[in-house]
Amino acid sequence: MDLEFLHTLDVQILGAVAVAIVAIVIGAVFLFSSKKPKGCLDPENFKQFKLVKRVQLSHNVAKFTFALPTPTSVLGLPIGQHISCKGKDGQGEEVIKPYTPTTLDSDVGQFELVIKMYPQGRMSHHFRELQVGDYLAVKGPKGRFRYQPGQVRAFGMLAGGSGITPMFQVARAILENPNDKTKVHLIYANVTYEDILLKEELDTLAERYSSHFNVYYVLNQVSYLSYARQFYCYLFFLFICLICSLYCLPFFIIETVVFSRSWCREVLEDCNLLISFFYDFFPSSATFPNTIDSGESPCLAWLYIENYTSTATPPHPTQPNLDEICSQFVGAQRLCWS
Repeated sequence: MDLEFLHTLDVQILGAVAVAIVAIVIGAVFLFSSKKPKGCLDPENFKQFKLVKRVQLSHNVAKFTFALPTPTSVLGLPIGQHISCKGKDGQGEEVIKPYTPTTLDSDVGQFELVIKMYPQGRMSHHFRELQVGDYLAVKGPKGRFRYQPGQVRAFGMLAGGSGITPMFQVARAILENPNDKTKVHLIYANVTYEDILLKEELDTLAERYSSHFNVYYVLNQVSYLSYARQFYCYLFFLFICLICSLYCLPFFIIETVVFSRSWCREVLEDCNLLISFFYDFFPSSATFPNTIDSGESPCLAWLYIENYTSTATPPHPTQPNLDEICSQFVGAQRLCWS
């Protein structure tokens, strides 16, 4: 009787131990799988990443794919921030320049940079010479802005040339997050059709997320358009400028551009009011205190205004001061990008 009792007790103890071990294993697996992978970046020190693939997209644009330490590693770059890349120019002098990867942390094991290489660009020289098997020195994250899902109801974005990369990063992060209902309107300007970067990727996003993403291509030179069509588009552009001037807001005409389609009504309906501008083209006399910028060399900026108040007092039209303009509206924010 005692032996039978002890045997039953041993079985119960062993069963309890087995259940406890299984529970611990399941808990450990759940904790490990739910834990966010640690990023590979170091904000203070440059780390070397190997170039594993290079694809020439045009005569002066290439896509560079760099391997991370393991196939499951992530770069660890918050949405809205960028990295600093170090190389050497044609004279062998060290140069550091900020870039924004087109990949997200959902793309494990690697990250990609789409680089436009300019003839006189110092860092462009380094990327032109970079071959598969070479290493690129990178540190980060850099930047003061981090995008938070649902931060605004709608985004109005303006990008020019290679400035599409930070916009593409944010747009893709928004659209691929099923819990983020933010709408995105992107106006993308280039000189010619051939200069459009990431067009296939942008068109894919526009088709897949048609209810939340619209992209409008803007070109300086459109050879296939008739003179009558170009004249019509030019008049439409002047009409948009007139609308902006009625609010006494700064709107800088850089060059005559041709819009591929009408975008005014949709943008105004979703964002109430959208004023987009190139940061580099503001006159040197303009002052912008308390600028929220990303650091080294901001090249693009946009102003989005959530709630326009018709009773706002117009700012002085001859001295554009963006913070003064922002103070006339409710919920205005300004973001500058590298």
